[in-house]
Amino acid sequence: MGSITEKEIFEEVSRLPDEKSAEYASCVAKLSEKCADKDYFGSLKEIQKGTDKTSFNAFFIICTYYRRNKDFELFYNNIENNKQLGKHYFFEFVKLQYLVNSEAIFDYEEVLTKAYKYVVESSYNSAICQLLCNAYATICENSDIESRKAVIEKWGDIAVRCIDASIKQNEHYAKFYCTKGRILCLAKRFDEAISLINIAISKEESNRRDYSLAISQYQFYKMNFILEQRLNDCNTLIADLNKRLNEALNISDNTTVSTEFYDVIKKYSDLNIYEGKEKYSFISYAHRDAEIVLNIIDKMAKENINIWFDKGIKPTKEWPEVLGKHISDCDTFVIMLSSNSLKSLNVRAELALALNKNKKIVVIKLDNAELSPGMSLQLGLQQMIVKSEFVGEDFEKEIVKTIKEIDNVE
Repeated sequence: MGSITEKEIFEEVSRLPDEKSAEYASCVAKLSEKCADKDYFGSLKEIQKGTDKTSFNAFFIICTYYRRNKDFELFYNNIENNKQLGKHYFFEFVKLQYLVNSEAIFDYEEVLTKAYKYVVESSYNSAICQLLCNAYATICENSDIESRKAVIEKWGDIAVRCIDASIKQNEHYAKFYCTKGRILCLAKRFDEAISLINIAISKEESNRRDYSLAISQYQFYKMNFILEQRLNDCNTLIADLNKRLNEALNISDNTTVSTEFYDVIKKYSDLNIYEGKEKYSFISYAHRDAEIVLNIIDKMAKENINIWFDKGIKPTKEWPEVLGKHISDCDTFVIMLSSNSLKSLNVRAELALALNKNKKIVVIKLDNAELSPGMSLQLGLQQMIVKSEFVGEDFEKEIVKTIKEIDNVE
């Protein structure tokens, strides 16, 4: 670090612009690069222990350093250990950054709503706009098709408006162009998205410490956009061929096709959901996993375990209230974790409510779905039963045994 003293570091950190200013986050980002120096970083750790503006500045610089290095466990711990800084305007913003970047988001709607509230309150501050846009793109990229459509319909125009506001405030910041490319790719404006990545590459500062990493990330998105474009072309072609085939066979567009999911539901039509005042387990799952999940539920029910699950009822305006009530009233929340359920906004919203209500949670891991660091951190303390660790019916037997022990069921 050279000859810079602790006093000089303190003065440097204390001179940052106001939290709500457009320059604040970018100044923090530049100082975070200095955290690679052990002495500089050590001084910041001491400064952040206070409660004033300078302490918060040091805290934000450290969190930014952890975020850029993807040290999400350290990021989370730093937030938890510095709650004395909660009065500062950007403290909740930092918490949202952790949720978005670690992909530990459970309630997507709550995160986007909070971020948009910050956007409006800050008169479209570029850093806050970028947070919302990054959250929006990350959510859509990691959701199933049905969930993605719902998010795009509600938040797509807002995301475009926010990222345009960010670019207007700082037209030289490369990351804004990459984020806009991700947003436009979701809107199937592929050529524009690819062009924006090229702009991001041209505008990236070559003297930044992680320049090569940043360029690699841009190239990754560019390749992804090209693949999405090819996939979209294929899907369009397939849809056109199906339409022509249906017309040739004189099949009406209104023909009702029985889906695999509802076929599974019919197979278990005798499986009743519990409606009473005794203890029961709420089952959260992705419909794509219905075959394996309903088989497990059937065996639980046969062992006198009270179960409530959606049983394939189509969502209505009242349906969230029904789900919310049964999660609030349940004794045990059982999440059937899989590659499919991780992409379901409904499952993740249900889990968010269960965590908020401090429910006893049992995680049933159906496949080798990889958890994000943030989700691993928040679900790591929950009881988990992993299918791959059992042979044959031992998996279902372990689930039954665990739920019975939790609920004291004979």
